[in-house]
Amino acid sequence: TMLMSGYFLVDKQLISHFTPAEMWAIISFQIPLLLPIFWMQTAAAKADLRNWKTTALFALSMIGTWYLALYALQFLDASVVAALRNLSILFGVFLGARLFNEGHRWVRYLGAIFICLGAFFVLM
Repeated sequence: TMLMSGYFLVDKQLISHFTPAEMWAIISFQIPLLLPIFWMQTAAAKADLRNWKTTALFALSMIGTWYLALYALQFLDASVVAALRNLSILFGVFLGARLFNEGHRWVRYLGAIFICLGAFFVLM
């Protein structure tokens, strides 16, 4: 969460100089530079290629949420956007518990409650 908040502060500064589309172009330029690292992990790369539709869907979803966060940063304080974006962790907590039967559910639920409380106090 601290890292996510940190890069929101960086994004907030960048958004004052670039549009979200320009920032996306900058990030897209880095993708070919990262591909060799991905291909070095051959087992993971083969699994992702077998499930390329799911991988593409998740990649587009991540890009879409980042773009929406950049758009929101143009109009709102970084603390508000970061608090709302951190609420996305809640989906992971509940989906992990329901779909994947992850252990330590009550510890995760307690963490989710603290995330909700933190977002509530930031938005107040």
